[in-house]
Amino acid sequence: VSQSIVVEERIQATSESSKKKIIDIIEKLDKGDGADTSDIINGLGLEKSKIDAVIEDLIKQGEIYQISPNKLKAT
Repeated sequence: VSQSIVVEERIQATSESSKKKIIDIIEKLDKGDGADTSDIINGLGLEKSKIDAVIEDLIKQGEIYQISPNKLKAT
């Protein structure tokens, strides 16, 4: 049981770290017209599917929003 709790906490910490990295890179890349999702993915060097899942979570939480297809902005 304790192993599963440790793994779950590690996954959650990784997710929080990924969220922070994505928000930071969006802010860095955004020159006023949003950050291109392909630039975000290339800048992070993580799996696209993982980044997509974290981006979805960030949008649901209101941390970022999509201003047009493939363009994101931090709130």
